[in-house]
Amino acid sequence: MKKKIISLPRTPEEFDLLVKAVVKKYKIDTPDLACAVIATRIQHMPVDQSTTTLEYLGGCVIKSLAYNIATHKLQTLNHKYQVDAIMNALKVNPYDQEARDALIKASNEGSGYAKEKLAEFEENHPKADNLIPIHKAEDTATCAVPSEPAG
Repeated sequence: MKKKIISLPRTPEEFDLLVKAVVKKYKIDTPDLACAVIATRIQHMPVDQSTTTLEYLGGCVIKSLAYNIATHKLQTLNHKYQVDAIMNALKVNPYDQEARDALIKASNEGSGYAKEKLAEFEENHPKADNLIPIHKAEDTATCAVPSEPAG
């Protein structure tokens, strides 16, 4: 099938029609993203290029959508691994305040996965934040009581 070559838009109205045509042909449900991708692709075309195809622009929009989804999935997986690493640290030492703070921070920043893990941790360790840390003897200062003068 031969691709129909089209002229690049020369007015805002022609640009909007081009975006609508790509959105309709490729069933894109995010017209704003399609508009941004098409505008960017046109800006990056060689200076002497004044034509393109709907297939090219549609493919660029679909690629951008796929790229955004893949990026989101990778970020979600990385976040899950980070939360799991925090949970592993808390399994080794439930009183690791740094790990607990990191879990609380992730939860407060809107991570549903971190909220779930924090609730799970607090359910299994309800008194973890009420304990006073135990210091090693060499970490504490000693105070010698002076003896009373003989006399």
